[in-house]
Amino acid sequence: MFYCNFLDVAVVPTAQNDIIRLIALTLAVTLVEALLLTAIKYQPLRHSLWQSLVINALSTALGIVIRLFTPFLFLEGDFYLLKLFLLTLIIEFPILYLLNKMKPVSKTALACLIINVVSYLLLILYINFFN
Repeated sequence: MFYCNFLDVAVVPTAQNDIIRLIALTLAVTLVEALLLTAIKYQPLRHSLWQSLVINALSTALGIVIRLFTPFLFLEGDFYLLKLFLLTLIIEFPILYLLNKMKPVSKTALACLIINVVSYLLLILYINFFN
């Protein structure tokens, strides 16, 4: 049975240390987020792909580290997804802002919120479908 906890929009599998699934899902989320950043006219596709890859690689790495040192955050229960979603925003917003300092903070915040809401919804569907 596949069971996973997710942090950020990247999935951090806990079953069998499935690195292939982790990489595949991170790349899929990267593509979806890049397309969203382009669709909302935040960045052209080429820049969106690069920035989405950087954001997701860093947040996945931080998610793994946070999971190792604060496993209590990954216990399912009340507000489980909300905690992870907020942690995702806390991690990804500053990274996206640093990559786009010339953009208004409000535009970057909105872009970060949009891509993560959509990504989380898609990951929830994925987890429910394959679980």
